[in-house]
Amino acid sequence: MKLFITGGTGFLGSVLIEKLLCSDKIEKIYVLTHKAKLSTESSRIQTISGDVRNLHEILINDDIDTCIMLSGAINGRAINGRAINGRTTRDINYNGTESAIKFCRKNNIARIIFTSSVNARLPKRGVYGQSKLDSEKLIANSGLDYIIFRPSLIYGRKCKFGLNVIEKCIRKYGVVPVFGNGKKLEQPIHVDECAELIKFYTLNQSVTSGRIIELLGRDAMTYNDMCRVIAECINKPVRLIHVPAWPFAWGLKLIESLNIGLPVSSEQIYHVDTDLAGDMSGIYSETGITAKSFRENFLRDGICGE
Repeated sequence: MKLFITGGTGFLGSVLIEKLLCSDKIEKIYVLTHKAKLSTESSRIQTISGDVRNLHEILINDDIDTCIMLSGAINGRAINGRAINGRTTRDINYNGTESAIKFCRKNNIARIIFTSSVNARLPKRGVYGQSKLDSEKLIANSGLDYIIFRPSLIYGRKCKFGLNVIEKCIRKYGVVPVFGNGKKLEQPIHVDECAELIKFYTLNQSVTSGRIIELLGRDAMTYNDMCRVIAECINKPVRLIHVPAWPFAWGLKLIESLNIGLPVSSEQIYHVDTDLAGDMSGIYSETGITAKSFRENFLRDGICGE
């Protein structure tokens, strides 16, 4: 099997490539690189420099089975020290998906695997969630054989975002601000388990055609409990300060309408203040993968690898 991967230099991508290389089924992996370098070296890997938005310009003289799209942008996160604004997020996510579909057609790649986000099913979506939902529709209407993954909050070793921020707040300040009452359910997934699931469906094409699969961890817990578990694991006290969600969300939405990049987005607040749990029993039964508890995963390697 020969694969083409975008986003292979990222947090999830680097782990997925390591796991894919453990399979004898993988003959070659082409990896699109932009500015970051690939952390894994192998004779079965070939890097190709480029931008996902211009992916359709690339012609590969090889028979590639599957294109895996892991790349994406989230407004509020930083690139080169600057927070990404909504326009850039939309451009990378949506236009990048359009380009990937053209790339597949140009290179006779019949199958595409697209990594979306659980935020695509938020009742109130921001630019990121909407761009992922719109990209899903492009994939579904592309005529390609496809599978769409919707991961929840991904955590684990070397993570620089998400739960890493909570851990650092607890370690440094002993305080975590929580938007809303903190009682909405979250179901974070460890990066190893997320990568194992994507690997399974990548290698088993017969069970993947035309599906949308949510990738959630084993444990559904409230945001409050998640913060407390992290504090207990690192043996630090924590105080949760609850902040009204909607006034902040609307204020941020107004600023975002001016296309100003901020370190936090209205969608992040919607995420924290929405139940995002689900039933993974069928997926874990189908794949034979056994998920560990949030506490066990955290104690094994921590959120940021400390």
